[in-house]
Amino acid sequence: VELAALEVISVPLIEVLLLRNPSYEKLTSDVPQLLVKEDSEVLTKEGKLAQSGYSKFQNVHWDSQPLASSYKALRYKKWDFYGVFAENVTLCMAVADLYFAGNVFVTVFEKGKTPFTVEKLVLPWEELQLSPLSESGLTLYNSTHFSLSFNSTNKHSKRIRVHKDEEFNIDLVFEKSPNQEGMVLLSPMSNDMSQFFFTHKQFNYQVEGTARIKNKEFVFQGEKGMMDWGRGVWPYFSTWIWGSGMRGEVALNLGEHLHSPNVTNATDDHILIGEKLIKLGAMHVSKPGVLKDPWEFKTFNSKPTAEYAAANITFYPEEFFFKTVNFWLVQSDMKQIFGEYEDKWLLKETSTTSK
Repeated sequence: VELAALEVISVPLIEVLLLRNPSYEKLTSDVPQLLVKEDSEVLTKEGKLAQSGYSKFQNVHWDSQPLASSYKALRYKKWDFYGVFAENVTLCMAVADLYFAGNVFVTVFEKGKTPFTVEKLVLPWEELQLSPLSESGLTLYNSTHFSLSFNSTNKHSKRIRVHKDEEFNIDLVFEKSPNQEGMVLLSPMSNDMSQFFFTHKQFNYQVEGTARIKNKEFVFQGEKGMMDWGRGVWPYFSTWIWGSGMRGEVALNLGEHLHSPNVTNATDDHILIGEKLIKLGAMHVSKPGVLKDPWEFKTFNSKPTAEYAAANITFYPEEFFFKTVNFWLVQSDMKQIFGEYEDKWLLKETSTTSK
């Protein structure tokens, strides 16, 4: 079944480059898109990824203790990201812990205006706490001028609070249905599975609360929210492209990440219609030579299969935010691009009943 094209206001399309262009093989064909075993371990005792695949619920066991050795701890990365999508404003709130330093930031994009970001570098001697699991625990940072907390009050509810002097004060509640499907991905970055990322992306939260941004207040009553909770041991040189968006009951997640093609069994590309997740095949991204030109995202499969759907998606950039970090040994280049998607999907016949 082919759905009519529709536009979705996006959370940023994000392209991040760490250190320099990595030499790795991009996916050139689809992967099996296998489901992981329920109640299985994410890591082996040696701190390697135990399996590759995905799940529609957080039903695998995550324990970071095997990564506690000094060598692995240096490369263990953690991030929590929350986004809110309203008619005329998008909020992005995030924490990243790179072991040797951290970063907390809020990005605000009002339709028709230039996006801006307020951030704080977290130095190694400052206290930064990230939740042990995606559906429980507390992420916390508190300094004289900048405080942030992401608190899981239960498996389906979160309290998001961010405050910085007179610039902004955000207090939001995220709620989701117990039946809301999401994307839990176990993805290897090396053939021996010692490098990997484990992520839980959850869309279609209902968001209530207020956000005072400078001298303007936004009131949210049932707007859509999302979470991207991730943990992993990354290569020294890596790059990824991530895009997502929501409007009404429809959400999408797509991108191009660093994978190890020989052992990768799934990607996190998908769409959501209401509570139901529809898996997409692996994406090929055509990045334009000029960033303001349209980006093309296409599944390698042009037609739906029994396991996953097909998609042809165009992203039209509107506004940009660039950030470069250079700490000598640690360098990164991030581009946040706000705009709209135009999507055309081919769904499995069996999926159309769950719209």
